[in-house]
Amino acid sequence: MKTNHFFMNNAHILFVLLIVLAGCGLQERSSTALVSKTEPMIESQTLTAVPIVTLTIDFLATETPAPTYTPTTSVTWTPAPTLDPQAARELVIDLIETNSGCFLPCWWGITPGETSWEEANSFLAPFATKILPLRKDVYGVTYDYLPDSVSEGAIGATITIMDDVVQTISTDVYYPLEKLLFIYGQPEEVWVYADTQSINPEAPFTIALFYKNRGFLAIYLGTTKKEESPQICPDKIAGRQLAWYLWSPSLDMTFQKAGQKALLFVNPSDRRFYKLEDATNTNAMEFYETYRLLENASACFEMEIP
Repeated sequence: MKTNHFFMNNAHILFVLLIVLAGCGLQERSSTALVSKTEPMIESQTLTAVPIVTLTIDFLATETPAPTYTPTTSVTWTPAPTLDPQAARELVIDLIETNSGCFLPCWWGITPGETSWEEANSFLAPFATKILPLRKDVYGVTYDYLPDSVSEGAIGATITIMDDVVQTISTDVYYPLEKLLFIYGQPEEVWVYADTQSINPEAPFTIALFYKNRGFLAIYLGTTKKEESPQICPDKIAGRQLAWYLWSPSLDMTFQKAGQKALLFVNPSDRRFYKLEDATNTNAMEFYETYRLLENASACFEMEIP
């Protein structure tokens, strides 16, 4: 009985021990599950900071500057070498004969109202004897050592400028009357003058051809027998004398203005010029038709001074 009781007691003890052990295991599992439910396990990760790039867009349009063109107001001319006297003489003779291929009022390639003084000076300097400033914006040009067939001595020109552009040209280069009329046609006006009060046995006369629209005044000088009504004969033009006054056609020019500039007179009343039709029995058209032919150069017209 005692033995059985012993085994029973031991069995009870063993049973209780098993229950206790089982409870501990259950409690451990329950604790683990509770932790798992309330605090989920998160796998540790290393986060790498990625820099944030901020793009700033400038909405102010930047205008691309257009190309800048600076206008050339003048050309820098390199003066040509000075010609020796013989070469200069030959060039001047050629210019007198051809006028450099241009029509009046262009003179030797220099056109009033178009050609700059720098251009003109650069062209003239290599063969001119002298180029001198006479006064502000006025220059004198001379050419020496020319043969008698071209000029009875030196020839020259006076050039006026404004804003560095040639405005007028006065020169004494000869041009035959018949050639002038043949090339340029009838002048708008023909003016005549005779000094019947001269103390000399012959009276000087002047024939002035005024080409207003073209821009030039041609002045021929001659002599005639001193009479109350002098005979004006173009073949009596003295030597090869001729004076020119050339201007830009854009200028408002009259014979009186041009005559003053060409030094025919200080005032029109100082040397009394008359329109051809007012002092003779001919007019500008008849003058042109007659004297454009060389064979008519000896034909004279009588001047009746009013």
